[in-house]
Amino acid sequence: MKRSILLFFILLAVSTAVSADQWLVRSGDDVLEIREPIGPHINGVIDFIDDKDLDILADGQFRTTRGSYSYEQFLHFNNSFERVEYMEDGDDNTDLFFYIKDNRNLATYELNFNQGPDSTIDASDNFQLKQYIGRPLQMLGKTYLIFDARTGGANSHKVSLRLLENPSFEIMGEGESRNNVTIISVDPELRRATLSVNGDILPNFQEGDTYVSDDGTIFGITNVIPDDTVELYFADELMELEDDDITDSASTDEVVVNYETIDGAEVTIKGLISLEATDDTDGELLIDSIEVSMNAQDDYFIGAGENLLQQSELEEKDLLFTTNWDFYFDGLSDVKSEGISIKKVDADSGYTLTFTNINGEDIVMPLAYANGDTVHFGDSSDALRLRNVDIQDEDYFILNDRIDEHSVTNIIQYKGADDDSKSDPIIKFKILSTGEVVSRPFDFQSNTATLKISGTTYTFENASPTDVRDFNISMIGGGVDTAENFSADSIQNHLITKGGGRIDLIDEDTTSGSDFLQFQISFIDSSLADDFTPSPYLIAGASISVSDNNLDFTEHSGITLRSPDNDDDNSYGYSTNGIWVRLHSPSGLGSTADTLELDWPETERVPLVYITSPEEDLSMNILNPANNSIIDTDSIDLEVITNKDAICRYWKESCEDGFNQGLCIEIDPEFSIRFSETGGTGHSQTLEELEGIENLYTTIHVSCQDFDDNIVTKPVQFQVQLPSCEPDWVLNDTWSECRLGVQSKDYYDANSCRRAGGQPAPITQFCNDLTAPQINMLSPVNDDLVTITPLIFTFETDEPAYCTETDFYGYPTNDVSPPNITDPYPTEEVSSTGQLTVGFTTDEWAICKGSVNEDHDYDNMSFEFSGYKKIHEKTLSFEESDDYSIFVKCMDFAGNVMNESFFWEIPFTRVGGGAGGGLGGGGGGFTTPSLSLDHQWEYEDLEDNFTYLSWVTCKDQAGNSGTEMIKFNTADLTCIESWSCTEFSACSDGSQTRTCVDNNACGTAENKPIEEQSCSAPSPSQNGGGGGGGGGGSGRRTPQNVTAPLDDTAITSTSRNQTAPRQSIPRDIEYKSLSTLPVEFSLGANEAANFAWKGENKSTIWTEEISEDKFSFTLKAEPHPITDSLRRSEVKQFDLDGDGNNDIMVFLQELSNGKARLSVEPLQLSLGESVRDVWSGISSFFKNIFDGWFWGLFSS
Repeated sequence: MKRSILLFFILLAVSTAVSADQWLVRSGDDVLEIREPIGPHINGVIDFIDDKDLDILADGQFRTTRGSYSYEQFLHFNNSFERVEYMEDGDDNTDLFFYIKDNRNLATYELNFNQGPDSTIDASDNFQLKQYIGRPLQMLGKTYLIFDARTGGANSHKVSLRLLENPSFEIMGEGESRNNVTIISVDPELRRATLSVNGDILPNFQEGDTYVSDDGTIFGITNVIPDDTVELYFADELMELEDDDITDSASTDEVVVNYETIDGAEVTIKGLISLEATDDTDGELLIDSIEVSMNAQDDYFIGAGENLLQQSELEEKDLLFTTNWDFYFDGLSDVKSEGISIKKVDADSGYTLTFTNINGEDIVMPLAYANGDTVHFGDSSDALRLRNVDIQDEDYFILNDRIDEHSVTNIIQYKGADDDSKSDPIIKFKILSTGEVVSRPFDFQSNTATLKISGTTYTFENASPTDVRDFNISMIGGGVDTAENFSADSIQNHLITKGGGRIDLIDEDTTSGSDFLQFQISFIDSSLADDFTPSPYLIAGASISVSDNNLDFTEHSGITLRSPDNDDDNSYGYSTNGIWVRLHSPSGLGSTADTLELDWPETERVPLVYITSPEEDLSMNILNPANNSIIDTDSIDLEVITNKDAICRYWKESCEDGFNQGLCIEIDPEFSIRFSETGGTGHSQTLEELEGIENLYTTIHVSCQDFDDNIVTKPVQFQVQLPSCEPDWVLNDTWSECRLGVQSKDYYDANSCRRAGGQPAPITQFCNDLTAPQINMLSPVNDDLVTITPLIFTFETDEPAYCTETDFYGYPTNDVSPPNITDPYPTEEVSSTGQLTVGFTTDEWAICKGSVNEDHDYDNMSFEFSGYKKIHEKTLSFEESDDYSIFVKCMDFAGNVMNESFFWEIPFTRVGGGAGGGLGGGGGGFTTPSLSLDHQWEYEDLEDNFTYLSWVTCKDQAGNSGTEMIKFNTADLTCIESWSCTEFSACSDGSQTRTCVDNNACGTAENKPIEEQSCSAPSPSQNGGGGGGGGGGSGRRTPQNVTAPLDDTAITSTSRNQTAPRQSIPRDIEYKSLSTLPVEFSLGANEAANFAWKGENKSTIWTEEISEDKFSFTLKAEPHPITDSLRRSEVKQFDLDGDGNNDIMVFLQELSNGKARLSVEPLQLSLGESVRDVWSGISSFFKNIFDGWFWGLFSS
């Protein structure tokens, strides 16, 4: 059955998985402050955010049949009334809120294509945009399927998009139910059906209709099928985006979700109409961007620990486009803070001030007191001096060591001094930060004393006669006099607090007593804040007034404070940098004195506003095929969609009479197959060779796992009904290549039937084979890096051939020296003209070029000398008897070219030198001993950090020859041990010994077999047959056979020269029965797996040992088991039947939790094996026809 809606699916691959995700509002070092808007950045923090800030804004790909179109996603912030502020909400609650003002833009979503996807406007089908329909699109972390896309008609610039979230598709017949929807009857002719939804009847439900039930079920009919079934879709949400004119920037429509218009969610689709559609002709358009401007429909007050979506004022949650993101206010940052307070004492007649200096010392000091109708700084007994002059006994005074915000403030009380009659006079000070009273000597010679505090030494002198004790003093040095504006009747001084604060104390009338004093508490350290500008920034201030001997605050100043309902005595507020202020103004009977408290952060306290994306469980839907569908082809695209990046796999089972009914043939999920396209949110896999058997239902199980290891699995069932197919055998027009004196023509099926029988035998004819053998290098391949020695060099030919290494050469990989030329000839007098051979020798292999009587650069020389080794010659023609100069430049195989030409003169009438360092070449040396398809030899004496060149020439029986050159490099060579051992000695005193020799003389013993073992009695039958000693090699390379070992003492992996004691299959092992290769599975300790390979051949792999980085195992093979090991991501090949050809490849994918995840795959027939099979068939064919010399020729 062909589906009515295009669901060919290739989804964008988003770079980051959508998960619990949040972005703190900030831009680099620019943080969000109280009363500062999120954006725009000119007066806020940022203009927009993208994928670098929030994962759900990841770039994506929108793929259509015309191409792949990348896009970016943004959230823009343009509302200067989107801020954190201490205020009263709509329910009369006063607190710190993240506030979004009514009718203001809270954010704008933008999906912007780097190159807009274009589509045909199909005039013949309701002006549908065919290239968009059936295509997934991810927005803000949710994946939607474009279910319908069309314009408004002829010459229309309107675009309408209908999108389904999380869709699934079902084929249902009469009487069947899914998701509370039941099919009552189907009318294929009128393309409609009667449905029941939660018991309510929906008559005449048409193809293309969509329904949203009261319980939120969303479904529609995509296709009414002639066999009285319908194809239904189910979805979590239906969204409509529409714009009346995509060629302008105005918005004409709002988002529609489940047929409800979302007030304030304004849609703008921007694009281009490249060809207008008419009633009769198609048009063309493209979309550049999709924007949704989200505008507040009320004032939203988001308290600490709350988000926007939970606010009752947000009646339509879909105003937050896709509802997959939100604003979250987490209160203020948690920073260390100090307290500043002004509290009353002595009923209402006095105030004390508490603060912390920058050394972290808490200071409590008298601030003001009332005396009748006047107020003074200090307490009722002692004054606080704002100037450090004429300080009387018991007075308080202020010390600052600097003028700026880094000053260490101390409050000192003068506690008197001895008069000058004392022999050891002292002066006393009380340090209020510690409460300590300290004594210091007073020098009556200079009339001074010093006080060192907080690292600064202050000097004082007497300010009244010293013949009376407790004389007055003044500060004359050390520190800074911070008193200002002093005159006959006014003065001020200040205190510096921790966290960048300054407390100014002001006395405007120092004559006889003031009617009021002032204090101002300001923030002055801009380095402790972000980007607000006032400095000083007044936080709180007031005048201290007096009335009837009672003090109070008047003329309040500073930040705005608010009184909550039912709390009229208190008002609160926050400064821009997060200083909390409480002003207590008592009313009613009792105390009337105001008090002040500030919670002052040492560093800026900022609001924490996040843009968040909720954590979602992994979900998956199968888009194609629809469940219960009938497929009329033997292949289908399996299409899956997930809401997060995931890896999807599938496995198949076939059941008679439906899913989990009748007889089922099931493959264990352990051997599932990974989708060919997966890793993002869209996954596709082509299923081929589907069985079209009557009453046989195929069920595909799909399992997807995200990158947090969450897994979801779903099945989809369908039936394959293939049309009958009769093959039409047609003879090919062309003959095959001539091989071994024979060529053929095959028959092919013109109808391409899948299981075509009765294919005629090919026709053959004799031919003259003129084709050289093709050489395929297997290991190493060209430019490989070789790190082990000896090196096994392997290659194959496409027909039986003799192969010879005709040349071999090596040079240092880091060679930078050009060749040197010596021994030019001729140099003696030449008496006749005509043909003359000239030549010379180089100290390394090189390609040389020359010129007569003229020097050129290498590329422009006149001719090239024969020979690429060390001897170079050229036959030249000389027509006149005169002297000739031969200029030569050479280039070695490392690419080094001589800078200066070598030249010599050839006299006709009279007679007339840096290290390159190539190894020189061998003349090649190794020749395969007989006709073969597979060829191999060994390099034993390779040098480290060298580049080697090997020339291989192969000749077939017809005399055709071909040559290939292989180049490889060596680095960090490691010698692979190859041990041969004698037989164990007879048992003597409970022990047997033998001698083992490394044939490769590596000088290591990492894999050396044991040379001594315990025994109970000498028994020849228990002595393992020792491997024979290695034969003497030819020096550089030796022929090798690729076979399993022939003795019982050791086994060898064909992938590397490594031996291990032979092991029997353990008895207590747990077996798994696998399928025919390829398979993927896991093995733990004491576990084994059986599998089939190459037809009916069976083998077993079992665990020997598992560590954190290595998996050791044994493979059942002929003639002996193979034991080897793999490290993570390592691949090896193995010969299981001992025929010299590797049969399987084992790949260790992962090691975790004591399990090894393995992949075992069959190796394809090599070029040599394929030809060997053909060769064998052809030989048998001709043997049955001819005898004598012809068979003798072919069999040789």
